[in-house]
Amino acid sequence: MLDLLNEIILKKLKSLPKNIKVKTIEFVNEVVNELKSITELGEDLEIEIRPKIVDILWEFRRKGIIQFDDTLLTFEKVQDIE
Repeated sequence: MLDLLNEIILKKLKSLPKNIKVKTIEFVNEVVNELKSITELGEDLEIEIRPKIVDILWEFRRKGIIQFDDTLLTFEKVQDIE
């Protein structure tokens, strides 16, 4: 499941234009909805998945690919993904 989650997040990040602010919660919701369309995702699993999505986004921040604002409510892609 984690590999599928990473794949969805990577695909969504690649499709984002650079330097456009994205609401973190909306991005998380889009990832969850796409995951639901691919696999059965119960409520308990969804509750576990949401913070994992943010953790994965945080790793992209560490790599310099995205940048969060001070509140973590929005982020923007600052570097293209290879």
